[in-house]
Amino acid sequence: MLVDFRLARDGKVYLLEADPTPYLHSTSKFIKGARASGRTYAQTILEIAEPARARYAVGRRGSSSSPSAPLHVCDVASRP
Repeated sequence: MLVDFRLARDGKVYLLEADPTPYLHSTSKFIKGARASGRTYAQTILEIAEPARARYAVGRRGSSSSPSAPLHVCDVASRP
C-alpha cells in the first residue's frame, strides 16, 4: 500500500493519499512492462496472487480458500 503523508511546520500530520495497489492498475508502467513481455493483465495478476494464496493457505485449518480453486481476474480497463 502506498500512503502519502505530509508533516506541517506546526507538527500536524496530514494524509494526502492512500492507494492500495498503485502499480497494479491496468494502465500502470508495471503492467505495461508485463504486457511488453507477452503477459496479459490477468496472467500478471495471477503470477502475483497464486504464490501468495498458496503460502497463506498452507497450514491453515478451516481455511475456505484452496490453492487449487481458480482465481479469475478481469481487466476493467479493456472493457468497452
